[in-house]
Amino acid sequence: MTLCGLAGAIVAYYFHVRKKIENSALDAINKAEEMDAVGKEKFNEAVSIVMGVIPAVAKPFISKALVEKVVQKVFDKVAEFAAKQVAEDKE
Repeated sequence: MTLCGLAGAIVAYYFHVRKKIENSALDAINKAEEMDAVGKEKFNEAVSIVMGVIPAVAKPFISKALVEKVVQKVFDKVAEFAAKQVAEDKE
């Protein structure tokens, strides 16, 4: 029973940290956009910012590849929203 409780707590903490990553990704993208860098450099900066948010205890379980996917997903959603806004403004 204790083992199940511990496993449940670990899974819950993982999802808590993942939500924290998703929430901080938008702020990281905005900060990276303020840089003089372009393209991949901005993306890498956003990933670095988000990696800094992850607690040390969770870092072994949260890979950089996962963070890159989350940052890309958030960026794609922002770009989709911006495209819709531009389309509405043209109407």
